[in-house]
Amino acid sequence: MGMSDISLAEAVKQLENYTSDEIALLLTFAGKTGERQNEESCPMANYFYDVVGNRCVVDNHTVYVISGGYSVALPGGVQRFIAKFDEGGYEDLEDRFDGDS
Repeated sequence: MGMSDISLAEAVKQLENYTSDEIALLLTFAGKTGERQNEESCPMANYFYDVVGNRCVVDNHTVYVISGGYSVALPGGVQRFIAKFDEGGYEDLEDRFDGDS
């Protein structure tokens, strides 16, 4: 479970001045990887899960808390990170499967 002492709005607000590259660094240092084009399993969704303690869905503009039924708009740097990641950028943040499992 994540650190549920912080709200989703607070978690998003902490990212409002980050660039897309700074978001990528944050996710790298936090060890968050994920799947491209997957709103429930992208690095940002995995990050928000750990921070707020609830499963989240992240699209290009908004993060939704699945169990809570509420959402928060994403700042520009996060939006740009998601767009770049989904288009093939930030390879180190993509989940890797070796095909042998």
